[in-house]
Amino acid sequence: AVAAGRAGGLSVEEYIGSFYSEFLFIVSVASMVLQLFVVSRLIKYFGVRIGILVLPILALTGYTILAFVPILSLVRAVKIAENSTDYSVQNTVRNVLFLPTNRDQKYKAKQAIDSFFVRAGDVLSAGLVYVGTTLLGFGATGFARVNLGLALVWLVLAVMLALFFGFAQKMATYLSAVGSPVPSQFLNMLPYLFTILVLVLSTRESTRRMLGAPAALGRAYTREERG
Repeated sequence: AVAAGRAGGLSVEEYIGSFYSEFLFIVSVASMVLQLFVVSRLIKYFGVRIGILVLPILALTGYTILAFVPILSLVRAVKIAENSTDYSVQNTVRNVLFLPTNRDQKYKAKQAIDSFFVRAGDVLSAGLVYVGTTLLGFGATGFARVNLGLALVWLVLAVMLALFFGFAQKMATYLSAVGSPVPSQFLNMLPYLFTILVLVLSTRESTRRMLGAPAALGRAYTREERG
């Protein structure tokens, strides 16, 4: 745009800053609108099992388009949709999964996920960009295809979790209707018990050592106990 004279007299740095600030403004507004008017209704009428599928489906669709039509306007639109959905719908659904856990489990699991696993994902993402640009010579199409593959794996995992939630709820309804001695509340608890099991396993000392996580990750800081 600068080279073609369509940047309104801005330099390259000024144009990039203007483009990025406008992008973040739209993402912020879209996130707020989704959080205020969409998220609560999505959870109320469709439940967690549908909520966890929204962002993977959106990412899969967006990167499929970009893999074949990698133009800047479409990249911008896809990233606006992805980021705003991540900050609103996905963030809410992710935290809903922690509702049945106790305070100690929330503290340990969320610290591990938010402080280590998410940041580890950022580092891996940066490494992928470095390798893609310097060693593999990826352009926009190449990165879109890589993201398409990752989004497909993400969607498969989300569908498996959604089916597990749906199966447990349907079985609870069925067993209640036929007068089964198994309490329906127990089956309704199964998806959350599974979530707790995954969180417990992922925050074990042996798991954290294997992944190279900081030794104090997930431990409450008590000043009096420090030497």
